Amino acid sequence: MSLKVPTIKLPALLKISYLIFLVTAFFYVKSVLDVDSFKVTEKPVDKPAIKIKEISVSLLVEKGPEVKEYRTKLKNIDTVEDFLKELRDKQGLYYEKDLYTYGVDLVSVLDERPGEGKKWALLLGNKDITTNISDEYLVDDGVYSLKQITRTLEQ
Repeated sequence: MSLKVPTIKLPALLKISYLIFLVTAFFYVKSVLDVDSFKVTEKPVDKPAIKIKEISVSLLVEKGPEVKEYRTKLKNIDTVEDFLKELRDKQGLYYEKDLYTYGVDLVSVLDERPGEGKKWALLLGNKDITTNISDEYLVDDGVYSLKQITRTLEQ
């Protein structure tokens, strides 16, 4: 009596090996893509602590020979644009502005448009901050000037 050992044909062995490979690859990819296994930790960004306080600011509007002064109290985290809105809402400062991608342009102040070759400018000292009023924070005891200045080529 001779024993016959069953022989597996090579193509059947390849099919089984391929099936094992696919199952292993599936579970490997699933474990790699498992989102729950990743822990995201963010370092807190150290921001300088700003002490919020009330400040006094004033605006001098030079319209021809007359100068009108506006005063108010706001917080040091308010912007110059917030200051102008406060004056518009509570003290009657009327102005129109145009918003551009580069910033702000004041069209008229107290119903007066700028003369030929001039523009309305909001100044802090001698620095023209008109285009950046939404980004400029108020300065304590700051005196801002709103007047017409000669328009230069880059403006």
